[in-house]
Amino acid sequence: MDVKAFRSAMKHLAGFNHVIHRYAQVFAEDVMQSVVCNALHSIEQRYARRLLDIRDRSGRRDLPLTQAALADMLGVRRASITLAAGLLTRAGLIERAHTRIVVSDPAGLEAMACECYGVVRHHFARLAV
Repeated sequence: MDVKAFRSAMKHLAGFNHVIHRYAQVFAEDVMQSVVCNALHSIEQRYARRLLDIRDRSGRRDLPLTQAALADMLGVRRASITLAAGLLTRAGLIERAHTRIVVSDPAGLEAMACECYGVVRHHFARLAV
């Protein structure tokens, strides 16, 4: 959607305007939760949370991700991601290939993730209401 059409929809379509504002609020809450998460939780917990977030938003269990991309997302060194991925792989929670990660045990991954995953999931669920 180009900017002109977006602005017109925001001005003339109350429902569209409402959804965009709600999404912006949820997005801001997600960013704030991520800041807290980065300060308080282990790389393994944050890695698990990020995989679950991406899975939820993409609707796929097979995620086209590299370890370098995940390192960038989490603001850590790639070597740290390699260690975390190894732990999750050995636990049977994920399977890894060169450019993809498969969530093989979502419930186990959720148990590994910090509570931030549930908080953010709740924020996004409110968006659908």
